[in-house]
Amino acid sequence: ELPTGLSPDPQLDIDFQSIGFHLGVQYHRDGYPVSFGLTYRSEMAVDYEGSARVLYDDDVKALLNENGLERVVLGGLSMGGYVALAFAEAWPERLAGLLLVNTRGTADGEEAQRGREDTAQRALAGGVPVIARGMVPTLLSEATRGRHPELAAEVEALIARQRPEAVAAAARGMALRPDRHAVLGSLDVPVLVITGEHDHLMPLPTSLALQAAAPGSHLAVVPGAGHLSNLEGPEAFNAAVRTFLAGI
Repeated sequence: ELPTGLSPDPQLDIDFQSIGFHLGVQYHRDGYPVSFGLTYRSEMAVDYEGSARVLYDDDVKALLNENGLERVVLGGLSMGGYVALAFAEAWPERLAGLLLVNTRGTADGEEAQRGREDTAQRALAGGVPVIARGMVPTLLSEATRGRHPELAAEVEALIARQRPEAVAAAARGMALRPDRHAVLGSLDVPVLVITGEHDHLMPLPTSLALQAAAPGSHLAVVPGAGHLSNLEGPEAFNAAVRTFLAGI
């Protein structure tokens, strides 16, 4: 389970309701559904027997159907952005808007694919806690780790609780995803791209590429944040989301 949803901000006037396994659905003040922070439904979404097929977009559709949500503003951070793009490709008619946070639209190259496989094998051989310790410096900026060591500890603990099979299958599934920049060019809904100023996993050019692929989209950069911009800079993050939602 990873941190999900918009960071607490009473100005958003949103009633957060958790449904399904790890799907957060939020309702804006006018009752319009805003779905954000889709995370892992690993036991449903991944074939542990080796195919590494990631089917999270199907899970999202099923959860929206179960809860009577026909059209939503869908957002995802990092791997969640891959899920959101896959959903947008398959069911664009279900979208009223799209938020892509600290993510990219390109497919993995050979070096990145080898890195995914290395992560998968290390998770299976040594367990997730070892991987979690190494991930925190890549997820949170140096400034965030210095100011909020408790957040670093929380993120490490959340990652460490994941099952090795789930981490391995997700890593292998991400390695197989296609380039989806063309999806953005075909969408007829508002798109907001958010990134962190110091996100070394998804540097600014990757966000600029997403923005360029989506005509009329907007880009927001969260100052001082790394890869988890919603947790590291909640005020700036929420301000960008509020402005985006107000225009839909």
